[in-house]
Amino acid sequence: MRKLLGLTVVLAVLGVCAPSYGYILVYKVTGAMKAQEWGSDTLTNVSVKGYLAMDIDDSDEVVDAKMVLYGKGTGGNLVYSVDDFNDSDPNIDDNIYWGNSGRVVELDVWNINHIYPFSHEFMMTGILKSIDVGLGATEKKMAASSLKGSLVAWRGPLLDSDQDLFGSGAATMTLDTKQTKAANAGSLSVDAVISAFIAGLEAKGYHQ
Repeated sequence: MRKLLGLTVVLAVLGVCAPSYGYILVYKVTGAMKAQEWGSDTLTNVSVKGYLAMDIDDSDEVVDAKMVLYGKGTGGNLVYSVDDFNDSDPNIDDNIYWGNSGRVVELDVWNINHIYPFSHEFMMTGILKSIDVGLGATEKKMAASSLKGSLVAWRGPLLDSDQDLFGSGAATMTLDTKQTKAANAGSLSVDAVISAFIAGLEAKGYHQ
């Protein structure tokens, strides 16, 4: 994590940053499911990790987001995939919904026929609270420190193009406070945040 944080700082110094629409939230992603591989009569345990960076505007809507998922693909090779969502071609449905009761937030991140052939969905819920996201103690934002829900694969790859999975399981997203504060303090864009994580993964031998 220190290496990844360092990469974020380096990107900021190099100028790989841009003003955001509002503020950035960075979440650590984990998921595990049992899935059927096409042509198999057994279920396979599939696990995935990753990071989701979202840019939220003053209307509390996600206007830009990017997610990198990584793990072991077919044959145990180290792989990662990138989901790119933005306001010109939105693919986050009901991005962040402020509930009227208990300040519930709903997050639906889906990639169904968006970036062929990857086809998966994260459906998450959490409770909002006032959090210092790096803009200063007097400019706290409403965010969920954690989200829990499900991960679904809709007959397609999750990480590796050789996969053809159908299944579901549990998923969690935990707010990465350090990365969130670094992104907002440095006015980093979603692209810059995820690029730093990808650089760290590739340094460890992961391939897209």
